[in-house]
Amino acid sequence: MKNTFEEYKKAILAAYEVSKTGKNSHYLLDPTPANLKKMASEISVSLSAKDEQAFDIFFNFKPDTNQKAKSILLSDTDKFRPLSKFLNSKTNLQDITAANILAVLVEFENRPFVKFRQNDSEIIFNKSESDEAIVTEELESKEEFVPKAKRPKMAMIAMLLLVVGISAFAITKSFEEKCMVWVEDHYEQISCEPDEKQGLFQYISLEPLNEEKLEYFKKIEVNDSTIFFKNEKPIVWYIKRNKKCEFFSAPGVHPISKKSLREVTPYIIGKYCSKK
Repeated sequence: MKNTFEEYKKAILAAYEVSKTGKNSHYLLDPTPANLKKMASEISVSLSAKDEQAFDIFFNFKPDTNQKAKSILLSDTDKFRPLSKFLNSKTNLQDITAANILAVLVEFENRPFVKFRQNDSEIIFNKSESDEAIVTEELESKEEFVPKAKRPKMAMIAMLLLVVGISAFAITKSFEEKCMVWVEDHYEQISCEPDEKQGLFQYISLEPLNEEKLEYFKKIEVNDSTIFFKNEKPIVWYIKRNKKCEFFSAPGVHPISKKSLREVTPYIIGKYCSKK
């Protein structure tokens, strides 16, 4: 069974408890958004290829971006606010790209998330096989001491445990399939199983399946004929990215940046939508 994103976050928090008293304690003992940004800038000059890929995704760096450390310092400090709140156990963290950045900052070795799911699952599987062999050997060695009258009961218990194990696996599998990912202008349902060929980019916006969001949350193109209000209430939401406005059909957060969308206003319509 593959490890989950929740287990990944727990492992990151465990690594943080160790790292916050280490060489970067001046940043991690007080993990404010500003301190985390400074630390990210400092370590960005000596990253491995996989860690650099995680940074490129999180900060939306282009392949030819130079002076990344300086760009990080000039980035919006609020980008680190969810990371700070998560380390301070104030909120949960839903963004996988942000979790991968935290894994780098706290030096959690089994990163990024794709590697965590693959490698740890193999370790768990091998361990279970080993434990099963030990238990089987112990039972066989003690079998001669078990009264014959009790052996049928043991068989029934073993069968019950097998049924419970199969049921648990089936339930877990059904949960693993219920994920969705942002594709250009809408969400699509996908399996939660990692695809190594597509790599980390497949999981930029991976989220638990939300049927309502899957159906109604879309990125839309607007023009002079777009209906922005119904009964004097906005039915379009927007966010500014790269000096442009992006518009959506439902409230929530941006699927990539995770920043909150805002209700559209007449001013925004006049400035970014109307050609008149």
